[in-house]
Amino acid sequence: MFARLVTPVGGGEHLDPHTRDATPIKRSWADRVDLLSPTERVQTIEYPITAAAELEILVRASSGQAALALGDPTRAQELLESALRVWPESESTAIDGVRVALAESQAQQGHAKAALEGLQARLASDNASPDLLRTASRLMAAAASVGDIEDGTAYDASVELLQRAAKHESDPQHDMTTFNLASLLGARDKTREDAAELLKELVASSSRYRRAWYAHRLLGSDAWRRANEAISAGDRGTARLWFGEAGRRYRRAIHLRPRIRFFAWMGNARVLWTRYPPAAILDANLADVHDAMDCRWRSRWRWARCERKREALLRRGFRRFAAGQWQLAYANFDWAFVGRGDFRDTVALVYLAVAAYQYGNDEEALAAWKSAVSCQPFAMVTRAAMLRDPEAHPLERGLPGDEPTDLDEITDLLGLPRLPPGPCPPGVGTLRGRLTPRHESTGGDERLRAGLG
Repeated sequence: MFARLVTPVGGGEHLDPHTRDATPIKRSWADRVDLLSPTERVQTIEYPITAAAELEILVRASSGQAALALGDPTRAQELLESALRVWPESESTAIDGVRVALAESQAQQGHAKAALEGLQARLASDNASPDLLRTASRLMAAAASVGDIEDGTAYDASVELLQRAAKHESDPQHDMTTFNLASLLGARDKTREDAAELLKELVASSSRYRRAWYAHRLLGSDAWRRANEAISAGDRGTARLWFGEAGRRYRRAIHLRPRIRFFAWMGNARVLWTRYPPAAILDANLADVHDAMDCRWRSRWRWARCERKREALLRRGFRRFAAGQWQLAYANFDWAFVGRGDFRDTVALVYLAVAAYQYGNDEEALAAWKSAVSCQPFAMVTRAAMLRDPEAHPLERGLPGDEPTDLDEITDLLGLPRLPPGPCPPGVGTLRGRLTPRHESTGGDERLRAGLG
């Protein structure tokens, strides 16, 4: 680095000694160098030592960032810490990118709390970069998930960090920060109004989020909530207006949600194409709106589409479950659950709970299992029947819950006829139709009814 080339940001002119004309100098290096600390209005400092130190940090850190991208967080942490030791007090936003990479390497090793502690000095500063603030917000959630930080404390801190990041309107990821902030605010009753206003402004101003199906679904959920509040207050006219708004948002979400995506990133790998799973929940949401507005035929059509998608998701989940792909099975059963409390919801919750239990998510497994049993006691039959068919249910950790697992004992407890020994026979036909907790299924797929996929 030639220190004499560093010129003031507002200056940079060439003075011709013959004509005495002053012409601006083209500085192709200004976009990079102007990010460093002492380059603004530098006139008397001949050798900006701090700028040279920051350039050294950037060069040294490039190897650590490469190690992180190649999946070696331990090596990346060593290299990034070595780079930051050149000048750890730097307040440059360019060096914040190195700090973010260091925090990511620590988080990938399961040390989210330590990564947060390393960012505290910069978080206390007023000029922390938006990327650093977003990273700290994600680390708060990661630390809360393992119990290092209380949930309430982590939530309040995450909201504050995203609010600070959203103030940087020139940030290229400003819209994403605003959406994440709105999602966090929507999780609490007292801040849902603010979340809805942020989402509406974002959809109106951002071309990307105007076409984002999930943004419209969140706005539809907010309109559905407002409609139910109006019904509770006895204002059916206002409720009907909000139901109409919810229906428009849900239809927009269904229309915008992609079916196939080409050249998509799946983790760290890029695939030629991928197919999105069926969105049964969107059809269920729109069917609820049609039910509320007494549009029976539209409601039946939407429920039929929802049930067809749920059946496809359940059968796909059964295949993943039989192959021991627990997280993929969990995802499919989670997508099949729409909150109706019917038989398909029960089967999805039971298999979701067992799949989560197999890959170590005990908290989610027990919560889903309790929800399934409280919805329909028949869930105990579905759960116990898994032990009769180990080929389709290669369990590694057993079953969640303290309820009995003997199928004959459960059928006697529920007053049901005993099933013959061995795996339940495959049924004939399909399990279709609208199922509610008040009605039994009229389908003939006994294998699905027994939870044997």
